[in-house]
Amino acid sequence: MAHIQVLKKLHASDIKDGVIYENRLYTVGRDRVVHISSLPDLESVGGSENLGAPINSVCIHNAVLYAGLQTGEIVRYAIEMDENSEESGSAGKKEITLKLLGRSKVHGDNVCSLSSFDEGVISTSWDGSVGVIKENQSPEVIRIESVAWSAKKVPNEDTIIAGCIDGSICTIKKVNGRYTQVKGIKLHATCIRDICMENDRYATVSNTGVVIVTERNGRVLHKMDLNNTSFRINKYTAGNATGYIVSADEGMVYLLSETLESLFSIAAPTLSCWNALSENGRIFALGADGRVYVFADKEGNPQYQKELEELQNKMGSDKVQDTAPPAQKQAEDANSSPQYKVIDDKVYELKDGEWELFGSTVEKKKKDHTITITLGEANYTLSFDKTDKYEEVALGFVKENNLGTEYIPEIVEFLDKNFGNKKKRDVSKYFMYDTIDLDIVGKKIQPLPNSSTVIEFLQGIKNGKSSQHNESDVEVILSEWMEMGTEKVAVLDVYKYLIAKGVDINLSFLKHIDPFFCKKVALVFSLISTNVLAMRPECKSLVDNTMTKIIDKQLVNSKVLQNYKNNRRL
Repeated sequence: MAHIQVLKKLHASDIKDGVIYENRLYTVGRDRVVHISSLPDLESVGGSENLGAPINSVCIHNAVLYAGLQTGEIVRYAIEMDENSEESGSAGKKEITLKLLGRSKVHGDNVCSLSSFDEGVISTSWDGSVGVIKENQSPEVIRIESVAWSAKKVPNEDTIIAGCIDGSICTIKKVNGRYTQVKGIKLHATCIRDICMENDRYATVSNTGVVIVTERNGRVLHKMDLNNTSFRINKYTAGNATGYIVSADEGMVYLLSETLESLFSIAAPTLSCWNALSENGRIFALGADGRVYVFADKEGNPQYQKELEELQNKMGSDKVQDTAPPAQKQAEDANSSPQYKVIDDKVYELKDGEWELFGSTVEKKKKDHTITITLGEANYTLSFDKTDKYEEVALGFVKENNLGTEYIPEIVEFLDKNFGNKKKRDVSKYFMYDTIDLDIVGKKIQPLPNSSTVIEFLQGIKNGKSSQHNESDVEVILSEWMEMGTEKVAVLDVYKYLIAKGVDINLSFLKHIDPFFCKKVALVFSLISTNVLAMRPECKSLVDNTMTKIIDKQLVNSKVLQNYKNNRRL
């Protein structure tokens, strides 16, 4: 059981990110400043000037602080200790000076995450790019096929993995001295918000609160659903215990074991907990109210416990006021009008001076996506389902928030760009290669590792029966086979069939297929491209350039080209 140790308001509004470095807590937020606090008492020991834009991410590498702004800029500060300040009996309370080193426009939009690695810092942005920033070098900006909320360096490899808004893990590797996206794996059903990288595995959390621990190759080890909008996942340590700490909506912080068993949870009295950090058995919850809540598994501080209870009571009171039904119309006899209040989705009626349970409100259906969107200078929460029409989503949103209709096109454009609608397409006019000869293909792939899993999955699709193996398992195996380069034609034939059957897999690897050394590879690539245009037209850029060269070199027959061109025209 965790008890409150310290509770302090450090920022004027949301604390969006934080990092612990040399016994100090560095936090950033929408109030546009970096704040530095001593540990464990959170006394102020320094900070930055107003940076002119909300700060959504922060990390530290080699005593240099990196702050990611909503404008796409990254600001760098040298961290210097003021030796002339009073020590107050603790080096941790010495004043810290942030010396500005530079301010660079690395991205075109919000820098949503920063993470450090041995050689520098990795950034991600809403503009669909990942940045690699090294000291005394110009930033290397990598364009990817989606938008990544988080990216981490894989230990001991020239590889970066990025968690994307379409639920995919994007793999970025060095090719000819530069980083480029080489493949992806569809891991989550919704947007991946954060990644926690470890030596032999990594953990991810989705926007809807699904936590997955996988091996480096993407094979799932553990999975659980918190059923709450979630934002960040970090490593948790307390003594000999290790696990994960997840920050979420409604002020929730979840502590999970390494196998994702629930250890305990904490509810801070704030609308959202954007991030939560762990050090020496202490948990630092960074709140949307500008406060940092410090919890630990030991006796709490009475002063802060009282303040915590006051905040909890105030939040409960505000919730009652916010959810109370509209005032009853004035009746001739006001005293005879029933009175109601709502607490935690329970409706109470006042009878004879006592509040009695009357019923329950209708439970709000959980949406597929919940995101923060910035319009003008304000931030709003927007929730919607994958099947919703984005024009209707935008219209309802501006009405609900009393915004002008001029924002509708901006919202629709953002949703179209970042959340490709997954409605079932009408493909009746398209040509598709939707069959597979399992006898022939099965014999080809049978010697490959884990082939039985793929064959059983294909048989299940062909017979209209479900398989015990999920799409993610199969996608990981196919990805491994592609890297091996064995039986490439048969493996690509499997991809062709899965695309035709609507299996949701990441197709970014297609951009790196070289079909020019073998006409059979060119043929199956053309069949895949034809299916992509029918089923996944948003991915046509992955095949266009290669197909242009195949056509120029006349590597496939006219009938195949005719089918491809027909789909291209449609």
